[in-house]
Amino acid sequence: MITKDNSELIKKIPGVLEVKRLFFTKELEGLLGPVFGKIGKENARKLFVYKIIYRSQRHKVVGFIIEPRGGDNLPCVIYNRGGSGEFGVIKTGMLFARFPAELATKGYVVIATQYSGFRKCGE
Repeated sequence: MITKDNSELIKKIPGVLEVKRLFFTKELEGLLGPVFGKIGKENARKLFVYKIIYRSQRHKVVGFIIEPRGGDNLPCVIYNRGGSGEFGVIKTGMLFARFPAELATKGYVVIATQYSGFRKCGE
């Protein structure tokens, strides 16, 4: 049953270099606007969201893990971003209020990644 922060467990995954738990903030709420801000705030109570950095070939890759609070032996969905450069970049707010969060609130662990070699951190 996922009821606590799993940062330490995630750090043990081979290839993971860094793990940081992300929190839904007033700033994020404001950036998302009234509708998605409210959704993100509600989802933040139901989810754990982590930013990870792992190595793929010679690149450091930024990824995210979104998991529901509660459940056991949950199915996993890999969410590969689309787009080019800035287009389609995974931003922190969407992890709480858009498609990845929707899947996680329905009982899936979601692993989302930026492109290998993409410079930005998805903030």
